[in-house]
Amino acid sequence: TYHLMKTRDLIKKYKPEAIAVEITGGVGNSVVADLNRDFPDILIKKIRTTGDSKPTMITDLLILMESGYLYFLDKDFVKNDFMSFEKKGHKFEAKSGQNDDVVMASAFLTRILPDMERMKKIAV
Repeated sequence: TYHLMKTRDLIKKYKPEAIAVEITGGVGNSVVADLNRDFPDILIKKIRTTGDSKPTMITDLLILMESGYLYFLDKDFVKNDFMSFEKKGHKFEAKSGQNDDVVMASAFLTRILPDMERMKKIAV
């Protein structure tokens, strides 16, 4: 409930045209339902991370970055997330004790962009 309240506050503050919600793990679907009810004009994309989808999203993210279509501000927390992200066997994840929030939020962008382009709204 607290996170949903904070999410609503962020949406009201920044007025995004689209957001992504990870539904892996169970609670995401109820979050999507609540946000769809409260913000019917915002594209809300459900994202499921799996062993197959995560590498594809990361590859698509790298393509956007290497092509110059997407770049990041020069901030330590962004650098730290990207520097701690690694491939372990067949998995992509942050090193032990680190997080991958910026990397995965950016990877989710790769799933929203096609919908935004169809809507003639490119959000980068």
